[in-house]
Amino acid sequence: MEENSTQPQVIYFSPTPWYKRRLLWAFLGILLLIPVGFYLVKNYLISSSPSQPVPTSSPIVSPANPLIAKAKSIGYEIIWISPEDQTGRTVFYKERPKAELDFRSTGLVYTQASGSATQRLISYMAGTFISFEDLTDSSDLYLNFINPQTGISLPKARLILSKNNPLKTFFRVENLSYGTNNPFNEVNNAAEGNLGMLSDWQVDKLKKIIQTGDAVVVSLTAKDKNGNLVNQTDSNKELIGTLLVIRRFDGQKQIEKELGK
Repeated sequence: MEENSTQPQVIYFSPTPWYKRRLLWAFLGILLLIPVGFYLVKNYLISSSPSQPVPTSSPIVSPANPLIAKAKSIGYEIIWISPEDQTGRTVFYKERPKAELDFRSTGLVYTQASGSATQRLISYMAGTFISFEDLTDSSDLYLNFINPQTGISLPKARLILSKNNPLKTFFRVENLSYGTNNPFNEVNNAAEGNLGMLSDWQVDKLKKIIQTGDAVVVSLTAKDKNGNLVNQTDSNKELIGTLLVIRRFDGQKQIEKELGK
C-alpha cells in the first residue's frame, strides 16, 4: 500500500493582515514627518526669505483735496484737480450754475453753427496747460495743452499778443467761489475777472500766472461780417483763441497776490 507523503497544510492565523500592517506603518511615518517638515519650514525656508513688514492696520488713504469739499459747499462738483492745488488753478468742474462763467467739462466742447442743422463749431477747449510756443514772425504765442482725463493733446490755439493785429484775445480769470449757493451778482460785479486783452500783458507776467499743470480754457468762436459764429484759423490752419480763461478761488484777488500787487 502506497504511503501518502503529503504533509498536512498548516495555516497560521494573523490577527492583522499584511496590507493593514503596511497602512499602519505608512500612517505612523506621516505622523513623524509632520513635525520634521514644520521644523524645516520654520528654520530654513522662512528664515532665509526676505523679511516683510507686518501690516498693523489697513492702508492709509490720502485725504481728498479740501477744495473738492469747498466747491461742493458752494454748489458744484469738481471732476479734476491736482492733489497739491491750494488755489483752484488746476480745477475742472462738471457744471457751475449761477456763476459768472460756466466753462464745464474737459476737452473739445462744440456748438451749433449759425444757419446749419448739421455743421458744428468748436465753442471752446478746456485742458491742462503744457507750454507756450513762440512764433518766428510774431509776438503771438501758441498754447499747447492736453485733456487731463485722457492725456490726449488738444489742438493748439493761437493767442493774439501783437498790438497791431486786428484780431484780439481777451483774458479773464474765473472766480471759483461762485456757484449755486453763492450766486454771482452781475449788477454789482460786472467787470470782475476781466484781465483785459493779452496784447496788454507782458509775456513774463503772463508766464508767472500760467504754469504747467494749470487749467486753461480757450474760447474759439467769433462773429463774421454777417454776424454768424465761426472758428477762425491762422495761416498755419491753427485755431485762433478769442478768449483765454484761467481759474482761481477768489479770482482776481488771488491773481493780484501772485503778481505781488
